[in-house]
Amino acid sequence: MNLRSSNLVVGALLFSVTALVGCATGGTSDSGSSSASQTGDLQFEQRTYRYTCDNDQVIEARYVTTQKGNEGGPVFLVLHYKDQLFGLAPAVSASGSRYIGHAGLTTGSGLEWWGKGNEAWLSRFTGDNAQETERLQTCRLDKS
Repeated sequence: MNLRSSNLVVGALLFSVTALVGCATGGTSDSGSSSASQTGDLQFEQRTYRYTCDNDQVIEARYVTTQKGNEGGPVFLVLHYKDQLFGLAPAVSASGSRYIGHAGLTTGSGLEWWGKGNEAWLSRFTGDNAQETERLQTCRLDKS
């Protein structure tokens, strides 16, 4: 499977999980909250965190874990940014947690979310090169 087809598979799975999470939770939840739901054999849990970023922009980050039986499943990130939902998958990082998604704000760009402690950064990249990013937002976790 090449990079493009694997991106399509991950994108379709993220879309499905995003739809399930939105339906099961009513769409939104407060900072630092968690919820669990079950659809058939698929069980999933989400932890939602709210961040305040540059220019008082708010980003909601939903970390979704899927499970089937007792097996742990992949973790996905659903970002609510500028009235849109973006699905991101885990990526390699030296420290903190990093997620990337190839469906970004514009055609041909992707998004990267990198969190460490109470801080996070939202960046964009062009094409498939998630190593060269442009920072869009610097964010701090809301304590409320």
